[in-house]
Amino acid sequence: MVTFWLLLDILAIVATFGFGVAINMVFRRGWVSPVIYIVFSIYLMIRAAARMTWPEWILFFVGLIGALLSGYAVRSLRKRGYSLFTR
Repeated sequence: MVTFWLLLDILAIVATFGFGVAINMVFRRGWVSPVIYIVFSIYLMIRAAARMTWPEWILFFVGLIGALLSGYAVRSLRKRGYSLFTR
């Protein structure tokens, strides 16, 4: 069971990082994906926080880490001169 949750955590961080980089490149801001993730997460917490188990909370925070890393990655790539959909 631990292996299942570990693989799901890895999938969550990779997925949120990938979606976050794509969203940040399209909107040209490094803060968009973490804000979208946090707003969506607040909605989910209001709806289901009492029913969440500890592996689901870990999965939530791992996804947040992926969203934050995507913003950092896009910001650092732009500082190094990569255009990332800019003109």
